[in-house]
Amino acid sequence: MKLPSYFTLVGTTHLSPVDNQGGIGSCASQSITHNQFSNAVSRYLHSIDPSCNRCPRDNAHECFSPKSTYNYAGAGTIWVYEVLEDHGALMMDETIFYKDEKGGSQKFKDGKTIAQSASWCVNPGEMETALTRRMKGYERVWFTQSPYKERLTTCKAGLKLLERIKKSLIDGNAVITGGYPARWVYAKISTCGNLGRMGEETVVAAAGSSGGGHQVTVVGYDDDITCTFAGVTMKGALLIKNSYGEGWKNKGYTWMMYDSLNTVSEYAELNNPALYSGPMYVTPANMSMFPPALTDKNQTLTLQKVGATSITGKQYDSYALLDTVSGQYVSYAKEKENRKIFLSEQPCAWVFLPYEDLKNLDDYKEEYYKEEYKDSFWLYAVDREDCSEGGMRYLDAGVSYSASGRSLQLASGNGSRYPEAKSFDVDAIGDGVATKLAISAGKGTSCERVWVLDQFAFTDWTKCVVLRRPDLYAKITVTIDDREGFAVVMTRTDKDGNKETYMPALFRQSPHHPTYCKKEEYLTFSGQVDGAPETGYFALSLEKLLELPEGKSTDDYVFGMDVIVKDGKTATIESIALCKEDTTVLFEKEIKETISGSNTVSYLLK
Repeated sequence: MKLPSYFTLVGTTHLSPVDNQGGIGSCASQSITHNQFSNAVSRYLHSIDPSCNRCPRDNAHECFSPKSTYNYAGAGTIWVYEVLEDHGALMMDETIFYKDEKGGSQKFKDGKTIAQSASWCVNPGEMETALTRRMKGYERVWFTQSPYKERLTTCKAGLKLLERIKKSLIDGNAVITGGYPARWVYAKISTCGNLGRMGEETVVAAAGSSGGGHQVTVVGYDDDITCTFAGVTMKGALLIKNSYGEGWKNKGYTWMMYDSLNTVSEYAELNNPALYSGPMYVTPANMSMFPPALTDKNQTLTLQKVGATSITGKQYDSYALLDTVSGQYVSYAKEKENRKIFLSEQPCAWVFLPYEDLKNLDDYKEEYYKEEYKDSFWLYAVDREDCSEGGMRYLDAGVSYSASGRSLQLASGNGSRYPEAKSFDVDAIGDGVATKLAISAGKGTSCERVWVLDQFAFTDWTKCVVLRRPDLYAKITVTIDDREGFAVVMTRTDKDGNKETYMPALFRQSPHHPTYCKKEEYLTFSGQVDGAPETGYFALSLEKLLELPEGKSTDDYVFGMDVIVKDGKTATIESIALCKEDTTVLFEKEIKETISGSNTVSYLLK
C-alpha cells in the first residue's frame, strides 16, 4: 500500500505540548515519558472508551511527567524505558520539575538545589499509583550500525527504515531518536510542501564536534518539503519535536531533511568540507551564523562610536553595529526577559570586552578560562535593564562552532563559562571601521559531514500500555538520610532453597541518577541537601519473578526482599508487605529494624 506523502501527530488530541527542559538534562524522559508515553496512553484510553475526553494536547496535566522517570533513570534512553516498565510514571499534576519564569525546568535557584526538582516520588501511595501507568515493549534500532551505517535514502535498508518510521507515525506512534544538536547545520525550507511554513528551519547536515547527546521525538514527515542548500535542492523531511520550549526554532520543532541523515550525501556537492569549515560570521539579515560559502547576505558591519561605558570600574568605548545594506542596526531589547537579537532603526550600544578582562567580573571563575580565546572579545549589551554585569548581556552563538545557521541571542556571563559560544573575532575596532564579526571557535578547523541521528526507538500503543498494577508487588517503608545509601533486590525462593533475584530499575540505575548536589553531599527523599533522615514508601513490582518455569505456580515459591545498606550508611526498615494487583494485602509486617552497612538483610514476605 502506498503511504501518504505527509503525516503529523502535531495537533492531534494525544500529543503533548512542547515542554522546556531548561537546565535539567532530562531529554530522554522528555521524549519517551512526556511525548511517546503520553501519546500512547491517550490513544489507548480513547480506543477502549470512545467517550474518553482525555486531551494531552490541551491539558498539560494529562501528560506524564519527565521528572517521575528522570530522577530514577538518569539520561539514558534504555534506562528510561526500564524505569517505565518496572515503576511506571506519574502525571504532570502529581509531580513536576520546578519551572522558572520562562517555563524552563531548573535544578538550582540562587545557587541552591531546588527540592521540588530533586525529590523522589516516594510519598505514601505515589509509587503504587505509578505502577498503574507502565510501558512494556520497545525496539531500538541503531542507525549508525549495519545494515544502515548512517544511510537513509542511499541504501535499501535505509529506505525500509524510513518507511517503517512513516508507518509507525501513521499508526499513531511517536518515534524516539537522538543525536548531537550542537553540530546540526540549519537552513530555511524553500517550499512548504503540505505541512511546512515559509521561513521555518530545517536540519540539512551535521558537522564538527559532538557536544552533548540529546533525545528528540519524530512526530511527522512531509515528502514534498524542499530546501535549497549550497545550490542543491533536497526534498522530503522528518518533523522533529524538541524539549527546548516554544522559543526554539519553529515553535519548538524543526524539520530534518531526509538527505541530512545520509552522512555521505546523495548529492556530491554537499560532501564538500568547505561548506562546513572556515570562519563563521554574524549575518545581520537573519541574525544567524554562516560561513561565507553558505550565504549571499551581507556580513560586514560598520562600527559607530556612541559613547563610553564603565564595566567593573574600567572605561570602554561603546559602538552601534550598522548593517550598511539594510541601513539598520544590530539591536536588542532592553527588558531582561527578552534575549532576542534583531535589526532595528534604533542603534544599541555594544562594548567589545576583551576576553582577558572577564577576569575583573565579580562572578568570574578561573576554571572556565581557555587560553585559545585570549585574543577574542565578548560583546556586551550596554543598555539592558536590571541586568548585572554578569547577567543576560552577552552575544551568544551556541556552544558548537559547526552549527551553521544557528541563531544569535543574549546570554549570561555565567562566570565566563562557554567562551566557545561568546568569543568573537573582529578585523579591527574603531569609529567608522568596517568589519566582519566571526565566532572564534573552530577557526582553521576542517569539518567533514558526520551523522545527524544515531538511533530510533519504536513502540506500539496498542501493545505497550499497561494500566494496572502487577499481579504481585511488594511494599517496603525505609527511613534513611542519604537516599542513595541503600538498595532493594526482589527475591523468589523455591522449596529447595534455590533463590532467584531481580533488582528494580530504580536501584539498578543508581550510578546514573542525576546529580543535584556536590559529590561530598547527599540528598534526602524530598530533595533536601544533607538533610535529616526521612521515610520513603516504596511499592516494587515482582512481575519479573512471576515468569515461572513450566508447571510451576506462585504457590511453589516464597517471595521476599534483600535490603542492601551501603558502607557507612544506616537505614531503618519500618515495614514490609506483599500485595495483589487490586491492592489486597496478602502479608504485612512491622519490622522496625535498623541496619548499618555495609550489610545485607533478607526479608521473606510470608
